[in-house]
Amino acid sequence: MHILTRLLAVPLVHATALLLALCVLARGAEASMLQASTLKALLVEQHFHTQIAPQWLADALLAAPAPAETAAAAPTRSWQQCAVDLLDAGIAAAANGSSWPTAAAWQGGVTCILPAEAGTAVQTQSAVQFQVLFRHLSTADRIAVAAELLPPVRVQPQVEGMVDALFFWLQGQARTPYLVLDLRLLKADLAGAGGSAMVRKLVDGFPACTPAAADLLLHDALSGHLPAQMCRFPASLPAGNAMVAAVLQAQLQASVGNALPDQLNLVTGADKNAPGETSGLLGIRVEQLVRAKWWIDRVHWIAQHGAWLVGGGLLLIAALAAGTLAQLSLWWGRTLLQAGTLASVPAVIAYFLAHSLPMAASLTQLGSSPKVLALRLLLGAAPGLALETLPAAVALLAIGAALWVAGGLSRRLLMLAA
Repeated sequence: MHILTRLLAVPLVHATALLLALCVLARGAEASMLQASTLKALLVEQHFHTQIAPQWLADALLAAPAPAETAAAAPTRSWQQCAVDLLDAGIAAAANGSSWPTAAAWQGGVTCILPAEAGTAVQTQSAVQFQVLFRHLSTADRIAVAAELLPPVRVQPQVEGMVDALFFWLQGQARTPYLVLDLRLLKADLAGAGGSAMVRKLVDGFPACTPAAADLLLHDALSGHLPAQMCRFPASLPAGNAMVAAVLQAQLQASVGNALPDQLNLVTGADKNAPGETSGLLGIRVEQLVRAKWWIDRVHWIAQHGAWLVGGGLLLIAALAAGTLAQLSLWWGRTLLQAGTLASVPAVIAYFLAHSLPMAASLTQLGSSPKVLALRLLLGAAPGLALETLPAAVALLAIGAALWVAGGLSRRLLMLAA
């Protein structure tokens, strides 16, 4: 019977050691990773607000749909043709005894020659889109341009609010994760200071105009159109660059601002206000978040209640295998040594990976996709996990070694006494 109980105690030791290691790791993960403040700090550390968010916006601008042509758009004409038509209308009005042409003729001629007023429709040329010009910029310039529209002071409050909403849901205080990006300020800024700063960067990056190219660009800009080849006016004609910037900003508003919704879901899931599914920006489905929440709930449960199971396992080990104090020290020492080893190895590996320069460099080269960002955040949290886990793991190793040595010495002394 004694042999049978010892055989039962061996798998119980392994199970208790594994559970104790999981408790240590779960407490470390809960303290170092599963906190809203920790995630906010990691996002700042990984330059999410200053680099990654503008990169995502730059990618979205490249993929923005082309502006739709209005059905009532006037046919494309040069400014000379518009001026001749307006002059003919004036001559005809004078011949009929009127000092001005009709209101329709006057408005049509002026609209043809000059750019439209703010808030009115501006003609756009389908062959020249904002995305084409944006694509010719370097990656660094595109990110800098996007940062004008999405500055960190605007990104950080929204992101931190979504982090709070995410943990509010993870803690079971909300039925669904509310991860929605408000784009109303961005859309308003496309027609305001942010859009102006953006197109100024584009115009400043154009090559200098030749005299012939400057003449063509001026005429096309006056009619609300842009040629296929863009250039920058000389410093003596600053108004020309201003007109080009105005047309570009109108294209930006038409191709991006009008296509963006007021709010954008970050995850894909069912829409309560409309049938079907919403397409999330991150490419993550709500079902995936639910599965992740299930695992997080298990980690939280082990961190909170695992100690009771460990205590029960140690008591069962004592009841099954410990006939003497020396045997109890040996069996408990073995359990704690295994638990300390199992807890320390993942922490050491995580700490090593987080400080591996080739790993960090390769992640940077992979870009800023949501999956890469998640991996970067996990590696960024690894040092905190190690710092939270290693002291407890080392303590288990030290106590286990002490019990093992004490049990071995006691057993040897008993054998010598016998």
